Amino acid sequence: MDFSIMVYAVIALVGVAIGWLFASYQHAQQKAEQLAEREEMVAELSAAKQQITQSEHWRAECELLNNEVRSLQSINTSLEADLREVTTRMEAAQQHADDKIRQMINSEQRLSEQFENLANRIFEHSNRRVDEQNRQSLNSLLSPLREQVAGRFSPSGSGQFR
Repeated sequence: MDFSIMVYAVIALVGVAIGWLFASYQHAQQKAEQLAEREEMVAELSAAKQQITQSEHWRAECELLNNEVRSLQSINTSLEADLREVTTRMEAAQQHADDKIRQMINSEQRLSEQFENLANRIFEHSNRRVDEQNRQSLNSLLSPLREQVAGRFSPSGSGQFR
C-alpha cells in the first residue's frame, strides 16, 4: 500500500503540477491578452489624442477663418456703402453735366437765332442804305437826263421833239 500511496501521491503531485502548469499557461495567456488589449487601448488612446489635437487645430483654424470671413464681410459692407455713395455722386455729377450741356445747347441755339436776326437786320439796313444810295445816285445821274428829255418834249402834249 505504501507503493500505491506513493503512486497516488506522485499522480496527485503530477496532477497538481499539470494543474499549476495549466493555470500558469492560462494566466500567461490572459496576461498576453491583457497586454495586447492594453497595447490596443494605448494605440486607440494615442489615435484619439491625435484626433483631439487635430480637431482642436481645425477648430482654431475654423475660428480664424470665421474671424477673417467676418472681417472681410465688414470690409465688403463698407466698400459697398462707399460704392453706393460714389455712384450717387457720379450720377449727380452726370446729371449736372447733362444739364449744363442742355443749357449750352439752348444758349447756342438762342445765340445762333439772335445772330441770325442781327445779321438779317444788318443786311436789311445795309440793303436799305444801298438801295437809298443807289436811288440817290441813279436820281442824280438820271435827273439831268430827265430834264433834257422833259425839255425836248413840248408841254402842249403833242409828243413831238423840238
